[in-house]
Amino acid sequence: MKRHIKTYTIIPNKKEAFLQAADEYLVHAEKDNSVIECHIHSGTTPHSFTHFISFKDTAAEKANEQASYVKKFEENILPLCEKEIQHIELTKEGPATGVRSTLPKEEIDEQEAVSLYRNQEDIDNIV
Repeated sequence: MKRHIKTYTIIPNKKEAFLQAADEYLVHAEKDNSVIECHIHSGTTPHSFTHFISFKDTAAEKANEQASYVKKFEENILPLCEKEIQHIELTKEGPATGVRSTLPKEEIDEQEAVSLYRNQEDIDNIV
């Protein structure tokens, strides 16, 4: 199983536009057979959001990346982001053992990522 967490920090006056784009994205994600589970939640600040998504396997993940609704969502939200999107890939070995991000490596706070999920059981409870 492939699991990802993305964190978006939105420009304060762009929050409503982000929520509209997220709603549209989630409608399509519900119908997408490549997606096992997908949630977008409020983050740790009033203008941050956390996106959890799970795929059956790498093939499903790649199919999702090519979906037009995913590309549209990414195009719509990039101008709304105050900071670069942080992207963490969770692996079976445990949380944050594989980290991918649009941020330079030195800006990734792996300890913070690990604090999201203390162990594999916590990760399994997401899906």
